[in-house]
Amino acid sequence: MKNGPLREFYDGIRLIDGYEHLWKSAVKAALASEGPGTYRYGWGWSTELPRESELETIDGVTIVDKEEMLMQGVDFSAWPSWEVYKKAISENSRRNAAKAQKKYPDIEVVFSHRYHSLARVLDLVRFRDAMYKRKGLGFQSITTALAYTASILLSPSEATVASAMSGGKVLAALRLVRFGDATYYLDGASSFGADGVSWYLMLDVLERAYRETPNGKFLMGFVHLATWDHPSSAGLLRSRASLRVRNWPTSVVTFRSEAA
Repeated sequence: MKNGPLREFYDGIRLIDGYEHLWKSAVKAALASEGPGTYRYGWGWSTELPRESELETIDGVTIVDKEEMLMQGVDFSAWPSWEVYKKAISENSRRNAAKAQKKYPDIEVVFSHRYHSLARVLDLVRFRDAMYKRKGLGFQSITTALAYTASILLSPSEATVASAMSGGKVLAALRLVRFGDATYYLDGASSFGADGVSWYLMLDVLERAYRETPNGKFLMGFVHLATWDHPSSAGLLRSRASLRVRNWPTSVVTFRSEAA
């Protein structure tokens, strides 16, 4: 799409299965249609392999910049059953989930879809605000609440919030989007002191996604290679590793095209 002087392939060229070999031809056709200019290709949430080496082989294309990333998520197709997968994740993850079930015997996971998910916006914002304050980080509560609300109103069919509840109260919540055989975990948080509830909720959501799409993916977000070793990334990477995530190399590439 056009965005001022920059035109973006968002999130990339999509081809029917069996026609992947036509990717380069499709890009060349798009560039010929749009004309000379500066373009950006890729998306952090994509599992598509980096494309800069192929873009460089197109006449008139010059790479300007690239951001190397790893998309992280659980590849369900790598596990023959949910039981095998659950046994493979870290013992600490399972123990924390069991702790929550013991502490809250009536715990249940409730899914709010479409416009019904608006009712969970304040819970999500409240939990995340408290979490950021505990970490000494800034958090824009009003801006985030407005962004969540706008996202739901603009794309209600993709809006889902999963909540862990006990005694009629929400203890943890997370936002999801399902597209095809991929489930995207966007963000989430839990109330302070709700021991293990986040893990209980995560494993419940993972199991449901696995059983619905046993050959699909549960995508949890991307990490810039430039910040991989930064101390601020350690906790996130450790929690994802405990779920035996796979790393998909991808990139966002900015380039100039002289195609007429």
